[in-house]
Amino acid sequence: MPAVREAAGKRKVADIDWRSWRAVDKATLTFVLEDSRVLLIRKKRGLGAGKVNGPGGRLEPGEEPIVCAVREVEEEVGITPLDLEYRGENLFQFVDGYSIHVYAFTASGYRGALRETEEATPMWTDLDSIPYDEMWEDDRLWLPHSLSGLKPQGRYIFDGDRMLDWELEVDGEFYRPEQPPDERLAQQMRFLLEVDQLKQVLRNTYIVGNHRLENSAEHSWHVALMALVLSEHAAASSLDQLKVLKMLIVHDLVEIDAGDTNVYDQAGLEDQAEREEQAAERIFGMLPAETGAELRALWDEFEARQSAEAKFARALDRLQSVVLNYTNGGGPWRERGVRADQVRKVIGCIEDGAPELWRYAEELIEDAVRRQLLAP
Repeated sequence: MPAVREAAGKRKVADIDWRSWRAVDKATLTFVLEDSRVLLIRKKRGLGAGKVNGPGGRLEPGEEPIVCAVREVEEEVGITPLDLEYRGENLFQFVDGYSIHVYAFTASGYRGALRETEEATPMWTDLDSIPYDEMWEDDRLWLPHSLSGLKPQGRYIFDGDRMLDWELEVDGEFYRPEQPPDERLAQQMRFLLEVDQLKQVLRNTYIVGNHRLENSAEHSWHVALMALVLSEHAAASSLDQLKVLKMLIVHDLVEIDAGDTNVYDQAGLEDQAEREEQAAERIFGMLPAETGAELRALWDEFEARQSAEAKFARALDRLQSVVLNYTNGGGPWRERGVRADQVRKVIGCIEDGAPELWRYAEELIEDAVRRQLLAP
């Protein structure tokens, strides 16, 4: 189930394609109403054991939700709910990969005698005294709407018992979490301190003078400055320069976790994409949702190399190391015995983003071969 695997590890509702999302399990919750009371249970086992909820459980193969709703109430508390009404759906994705799609129902009557079972302890509760503090965090968001006769549609991300993010639609209106200003600022500052670690990630190129390795933060600054100075050489006549700068500032943040992969290290290149994808999830996920999504989209665009801005940004990223290696008398080229054809293969993307800069890089390569800075 590709959609299930792709959703695993996600920490933001916006990061999931809910159109293709499919749950591992489907289940029901049923709330039997009587006068100003609602029937709840304290679960004894299974998902949510110890918590208060409505009677419910997983659908059996081929079973319709409303049939499951009746069966689960009968099994858990011994009564048969009557006159069931559909009251919305909630989609839950857990960070560990588990997911469940829950259909909610209310019942305006029942028959039979209420009893405690091995699965649940039943409890009649006043509608104005529902113990939300003893329930799943999401219940206080959608359950009041369902009990009032509406059909809310919710999407939630959980890490164990802790709700990380949510989105709720009720009668065409969308509701999302609002962060207190102080927590938002704290989240932003945690991210900024975390990415300071980029200064400790060493690359495989030397700074001018050849006396120490460049770090990835220095590289990001350098290529961003190149974008300002060399923008007239971009292949595209119309370029969003601010987007190029943003891309170059964030493009190597993943190296905090994934490290800098040498472009001539075939073994390292094999799992580079996977390592950097995991790093992007964690690092951009530290930010408030909308900011994290914006920076992640810039990183994804840079990696895809389809837009004019991404092509130019990538061209500069590749050109910078060529210029440094050439200026430093070959540097890593000579240390690793790199050949001219290998360099051309790595930097070939420069031609797509900036043909004039490609010609300049070619001249450097040819001269480096003549001067034996680079193997032919």
